[in-house]
Amino acid sequence: MTEDEFWSLVRQLGGVVTEESIERLTAVLATRPEAEITSFADQLAEVLYRLDTPAHAEQDLVDPESGESLGLSDDSFLYVRAGTVAAGRAVYERALIDPAALLTTLDAMDGEFLLSVAPDAWERATDLAWDHETPLSYETGSNWQAWGTEEPHDDDPWVPPWLQLHSSYGIGWQRVGEDGFRAHSTAQDMVHDSIVKDPAWQAWWKPAGIPDLELNFRYAFEPDEFEKPRARGGKRRAQAVVYFGIERMTAPTSDRLRASVEEDFLLVFGLVRDAFSLAVLPPLPGPVA
Repeated sequence: MTEDEFWSLVRQLGGVVTEESIERLTAVLATRPEAEITSFADQLAEVLYRLDTPAHAEQDLVDPESGESLGLSDDSFLYVRAGTVAAGRAVYERALIDPAALLTTLDAMDGEFLLSVAPDAWERATDLAWDHETPLSYETGSNWQAWGTEEPHDDDPWVPPWLQLHSSYGIGWQRVGEDGFRAHSTAQDMVHDSIVKDPAWQAWWKPAGIPDLELNFRYAFEPDEFEKPRARGGKRRAQAVVYFGIERMTAPTSDRLRASVEEDFLLVFGLVRDAFSLAVLPPLPGPVA
C-alpha cells in the first residue's frame, strides 16, 4: 500500500473520529487483501512515528469548558497524534511542519480508536487474532532520533512475556484523577507480574498451542461505548478484549483496589478459558515480593 492509498482510506473518516466513521473505515479495510490490512497498520505507525517529537509533545491539552491545562501524558500524546492523522492529510502535514498545529483538543483524543481499525478489520477478514508487528512503533518516545536517545540495538532483543497486558483509559485517567489512575495502573501491573511468573498459569495456557496471550482492558463511561467481549487466536498471539465501567478504577483502599483488579483479571481469563477450551483457572498468586 502506498502512502497515497493510505490517505485515501483515511478519507473514509471524513476528518472526524466517530463510532460511525471508524466503522465505515474498518468495514472498507476488511474487504481488502490481508497484505493491505497489515500495510495500512504499517503506514499508520509510520505517520504517527513522524509526529513523535519533543516539540510536538510540548503542546498542551486544554479542557474547553474550564480552560484548565491538562498536559499530555504518553498515552494522550499518542491519541492526539492519531486524532491529527484522522483529520486528514492536509492537517497532518501542517502539524508535521508546525508542532503548534497538532490537534490537542479533547475531541482529538478520540483518535485512540483509529489504532484499532487494522486489528478489527483483520479479525473480521480472517477470524484470527491480530498478531502483526509494525516495523516502526507508534508509542511515545519511539522516535529515538527526534528524542535524542540511543538507537535500539538487536544484539540482545527484549522478548515479551507470554502474557501481555494492555489497558485503554481514554481520558479516564483525568476523570478519576491522576492519583486514582496511577494506583489502578500499578495494581494491574502487580497482578500481571505475579501471574506471568507463575508456573501454574504458564501450564494452564500451554494447551492453547499459541505462544502469547494479550489481555486488553478497556475502560469506558457511557453504555454506548461498550462492545461485546471477545477472544480470538492467531498463529502467534491470542487476544481477549473486555470493556469495564470507569468506576472499576476506583476503590477506597489499596487492598480493595487490588481485589477489584483481580476480579477483572479472572473475568477476562474466564472468557479466554471458554474460547480455547482450557482447564479450570489456577488460583491467583499473591503479590510479587
